[in-house]
Amino acid sequence: MYFFLFLSIFITAHSIYVNENNNQTSPDGSRDNPYATLEDAVSNFTPDDSEIIILGDSVTLGSSIFLPPGTVCTIRPDTTEETEYFPWYFAPGGALAADGSNLTIQNFRIIELDKNRPDSTNPFQQTGGVLTLNKTWISDIDYRQSFYYLIFGIQLSETPVEIRLIDSHFENLNNVQIYAIMGKVYVSGCYFDNIDMKFSAFILLYQNTNPDTNLTVLNSTIVNSKFDYKERRWQLFLGIY
Repeated sequence: MYFFLFLSIFITAHSIYVNENNNQTSPDGSRDNPYATLEDAVSNFTPDDSEIIILGDSVTLGSSIFLPPGTVCTIRPDTTEETEYFPWYFAPGGALAADGSNLTIQNFRIIELDKNRPDSTNPFQQTGGVLTLNKTWISDIDYRQSFYYLIFGIQLSETPVEIRLIDSHFENLNNVQIYAIMGKVYVSGCYFDNIDMKFSAFILLYQNTNPDTNLTVLNSTIVNSKFDYKERRWQLFLGIY
């Protein structure tokens, strides 16, 4: 019985592939016949799938896509080189959102097509679960308006939100904000150069609860950078709003 259970899990769990150069009319997400867009891969992602692997030279997020609740997914390029960063372009209006899901982004170089006037307010949106940027390079983004967030996390359900930045590189970012409302921001092994970034954590107190909200930064290098960490406490009373 144990052998059969292990065999079933091993067979059903598999990867979905994306290659924007694929022109076939009926892609199925396999390596030989991958989806042509990341949006198609996410829309066809099932609980039996474990990761989305990007083939080709780059990938573009052209519209907002949403991972369903409970999804555990890694999006990574088809490479074994840990120091290689794969270009990921965010077109205007493109955003990746997850609700109660555990999402890992690995070995990408995040590039905004219009860094001076982004139309997408929050390229990464997490409303519950864990968002991890692992071995990811983000650079040359200038948010001219303060309400734009690079990553926006908020707990909207029973699943708390956590943002994890691991072994990643951040360079030449102006007025970039990472928000975690009723959640955590964890930074480890990262490199920051020429950064004007705001890390914010909010604690909402209601119904006599005190969610655990904090920022942790470990083993990271910070040069020529400015960080503004704010923790605000709001008191919400039922019936006022």
